[in-house]
Amino acid sequence: MRSRQLIARYAENDHGFIDGMAERARELSDDPLHSFLIFLKLYAEAMEELVDGHPGAWWARSPSRTCPGTAPPAR
Repeated sequence: MRSRQLIARYAENDHGFIDGMAERARELSDDPLHSFLIFLKLYAEAMEELVDGHPGAWWARSPSRTCPGTAPPAR
């Protein structure tokens, strides 16, 4: 596997993981601020579980993606 493919795979997995937590936070609250705070709590809990040996890199969300609790970008 080429290095770019490996990086792309981890980035895709990371974005999917973050998107899943953001969706869950939006399901738990309609209020954008509360949803974001729920997301932060979910993220902190996930990071505590992954401290010892997560095999991939966590990627910063790209500017084209939205923050949890906000509307998705118009297409």
